[in-house]
Amino acid sequence: MESQFNKQYGTRKRCFARGDAVLVRVYNGKHSYWCNGEVLQRVGRVLYKVLVGDTPWIRHANQLRKRAYDSTHMPHQDLDVLFEMFDLKRSPSAPPLQPTPISTEQHVRHQAQPGNDEDQPRRSTRTRRPTRRLHMDPHQKSYV
Repeated sequence: MESQFNKQYGTRKRCFARGDAVLVRVYNGKHSYWCNGEVLQRVGRVLYKVLVGDTPWIRHANQLRKRAYDSTHMPHQDLDVLFEMFDLKRSPSAPPLQPTPISTEQHVRHQAQPGNDEDQPRRSTRTRRPTRRLHMDPHQKSYV
């Protein structure tokens, strides 16, 4: 019966060993987020003592995920891996483009110009019939 349930609902066995790097679910009022942690020991069948920062927490296995990256992982390393994987050459570093500021005079002038016909919303050309109101006649058999 357990195997049928696991097959139907796609459950996974979550086993963590001592020293595993994990992501721990942190609950803060209405919000929750994930933070880095390390498994210290198994407390019960599905409970683990996890070190988050300097404090040990006890968390259920459903609140833990294996962490596949190092906590010193930098986002730009992903890009480096892609360049190495596909044997691409990096272009010389260019300073990031910054939008040129528009003076307030130009901004006000641009907003004050009258709109073109293209700016007007398209209106429907469908002819609409007025609604037919129901007038009750007690002598009439049906109102179809």
